[in-house]
Order: sequence, then C-alpha cells, then structure tokens
Amino acid sequence: QLAEADSDKYSSVNPVLDLHLTHPNIHPPVAAFQENVNSSTRYCLVTPISKDLPFQPELAEVLEWGIQLSRALDYMQTKGIVLGEALNQSSVGFADGNVVWRNFDSSRVLPMLTDREKINNIRQLALAMYFWMTGKTTYNLDPYLPSSINDLFHKALVGEGFTSGAEFEKLLRLAKSTGPSRLN
Repeated sequence: QLAEADSDKYSSVNPVLDLHLTHPNIHPPVAAFQENVNSSTRYCLVTPISKDLPFQPELAEVLEWGIQLSRALDYMQTKGIVLGEALNQSSVGFADGNVVWRNFDSSRVLPMLTDREKINNIRQLALAMYFWMTGKTTYNLDPYLPSSINDLFHKALVGEGFTSGAEFEKLLRLAKSTGPSRLN
C-alpha cells in the first residue's frame, strides 16, 4: 500500500530498508521515495498490506502473538533495530496468517544495541501484550490474569527485564503450556 505526505516524514525508515529484513513475523517497508508533482514534492512510503489486530483477543492468542513477535524482535535486535519510545496499535498487524511487526516510523538502527535498549524493546512488547490482555495502558498486578503471566509481566515491566527476545519467548512458551485462562 502507498502512504503519501507533503513533508519528508518517511526518511527515517531508510536505514530499516537498507537492512533487507526477511522474517515471517516482520513486514518491513518496501520503498520510500519522493516525486515532484506539479510544483510540489510528494513523499511516499510503500508498505506490504496487512490487517489490524482483532479487538479483545483470547489470552492464549496473545501469548502466541508474543512468542512470534519475540522471535522477530530477537532477529531485529541482531540487526540493531531500536523500536522507538512507544508502540502504537499500528506497530503490529496480521499478514499471511502471522502476527507481524509492520510500522517502523519511529525505529532507529544502531551499530550496537546496549542491554538497556534491548530491555526497552522487550518492555514495549510486554506492555502491548498486557494491553491486549487487559485493555489497560499502564501495568499493575491484574487479579484476573494467571500468576505465571503476572510474574512474567512484572519481570518485564517493573523488574530487571529481558535482554533477549529468545529469553522472553521461552517464558511465554512456558506460560502458554500451563494452559492459561482468565480467572473468574
């Protein structure tokens, strides 16, 4: 799909384009360019088509999304991608039956990520997952979530955090295998 703007708001994705990302859970932009139309310049971004996430998904579904997105985040971190300050709902979507990272407008590419940047990337994913599960935008212990999931969010969002998507993915798989369901 094509997005257009009157100002150069897409040049920030050029470093991501240069990485030529290939992962089933990443839908990076395809191209960014500018063209002159009449006497003005039009800035364009071409992205693959994807769908928005469903509203109020099941808990097990969110855990599966987290597993897939953690794996992709681990791959992106090896490429030096920092997600930005906050995720929004357009950052993640569905494509070809997979949940995908899809919006890289606020991302940066660094030659080497610090542990703090890695932890912050995973915190953003954890906070997005917490929102999908609870509808809350700030974290606090949720009495309706299983204790294993509350513990996982506490470590990711309040505690020391996770420095790798693989570590977060491993604990998500463990939480999923215990048969998570909302408490009544």
